[in-house]
Amino acid sequence: MNKRLIFTIVSMIIMFSMLASCSSPAAPAAPAGQPTQAAAAAAPVAADTAAPKHKVTLVVAGDGGNNQVQWTWFKQEMEEEFDVNLEIVGLSFDDLYTKLKTEFVAGSGAYDIVVFFPKHLGDFVANGYILPITSYLNTGPGADMEDIVPRFRDLYSKVGNDYYTLPYDGDILALFYRTDLFSNADEQAAFKAKYGYDLKPPETWEQYHQVAEFFTRKKGEKLAGQALTDDFYGTATYGQKDFQYAWYLNYAASMGVKYFDADMKPGINSDAAVKALEMYKQELKYCPPETQTYGFDQLQAIFLQGKTAMEIQWTDPGRVGQNPQISTIVGKIGTALVPGTKTGDKVFHAPVMAAGRVIGITKWAKDPAKAYQVARFMADEASLAYVSSPATGQDPFRYSHYKAVGAFEMFPTKKDAEDYLNGIKANLENGFPELNMPGTEQYYSALAIGISTYFSSPDADAKKTLDDVAKQWEDITNTLGRDKQKEIYLQLNQVWKEAGISTQ
Repeated sequence: MNKRLIFTIVSMIIMFSMLASCSSPAAPAAPAGQPTQAAAAAAPVAADTAAPKHKVTLVVAGDGGNNQVQWTWFKQEMEEEFDVNLEIVGLSFDDLYTKLKTEFVAGSGAYDIVVFFPKHLGDFVANGYILPITSYLNTGPGADMEDIVPRFRDLYSKVGNDYYTLPYDGDILALFYRTDLFSNADEQAAFKAKYGYDLKPPETWEQYHQVAEFFTRKKGEKLAGQALTDDFYGTATYGQKDFQYAWYLNYAASMGVKYFDADMKPGINSDAAVKALEMYKQELKYCPPETQTYGFDQLQAIFLQGKTAMEIQWTDPGRVGQNPQISTIVGKIGTALVPGTKTGDKVFHAPVMAAGRVIGITKWAKDPAKAYQVARFMADEASLAYVSSPATGQDPFRYSHYKAVGAFEMFPTKKDAEDYLNGIKANLENGFPELNMPGTEQYYSALAIGISTYFSSPDADAKKTLDDVAKQWEDITNTLGRDKQKEIYLQLNQVWKEAGISTQ
């Protein structure tokens, strides 16, 4: 019964009792052990004035800014639906792993729900920092796991036979190109005359280099019939050490390079790995000279300013490039598969799923079941709103996202939106995983430094560079414990093989 109604009824009973005691003889005493009528009537009043039930407060931590803003959009709705209080803690992109790891090692219990980069999944699982959520998927309201692109769902949420996270941000590297240049009749004729095949988005790395070479021109030369006022480049690449390894792995993974073999011997200095590094360096001939300093913002800007014909980048240029306040090429951006390596009649593509984000429940969560419901809501019900918004940094990862063409209102036409969504879907469906195990940061740091050193020295040898990286990887493995690392890597391989990726 409604508490307010109970209070009204009780008050009336008490009032009538008081009136009766004033006009009638005293009521007989109640039998021993039984409350009087007034006392019995007053009991619910005491219950109604008891302290309200305390709501659990769940602390959500992740990198802040436009990668977290959507939590504030849905905060009140989730608090009401799941009967919780939510505290949103924003950490910096660069320090996210360090901040989370520090709290985890200290056992502070500071965070209940964490949004993090999948490359740290193996570390967090191996050390018991986050809880498996498989039981929630099987017994509670699901997160519609079948709707999630399998590569992203399994490679970045599953360890062994258990799921530990839910997807939140479907980052994938994709190829973006200038549709107006690729469709220009003069450019098409000139390209075919020089290379002997039709100008189109490149499917292989050899074609990628040829297209990049073709479009690289000096100030004063013509491009699509117009004289250039500045130098123009065929492409540009990511140069900063934090993620440059991913652009290299686009080459290497498509050539069959493996992280390790079954005994944890590095594959990063194999013949294919060396060839991949040499080819990647050749790409620099068709890039702006400052490309080795480019991070995300600079790489996106050079393309949207109309100074390159192509670039491999996270999915943002396709959406952001439709904003005329930022982009000079609105409506002129195509999306295609990252080039690959041709073997026989088939081209093997392996675009790297660099960065990305997933949601996990920490072992210190004050109410894991409710924490899961919050995570599920953000990974499922709320997801279309934020992956389709220019206000966030999140990317589609569900098949339903790719079908919701109307939600991507930044595109000038429905066809532009469809082409973009189909392009990034194709890349995610062929996605190659970052390494995600203890030591990932150290392994990638050694590789990034090696690549940077090789690029900056004209006389550097690719084989020696990667031999040095392999030696460092061996040292990292031995320091962390070879047997333990081997066990974890074999677990990862189990999931990767189920997803159709050969990684040994």
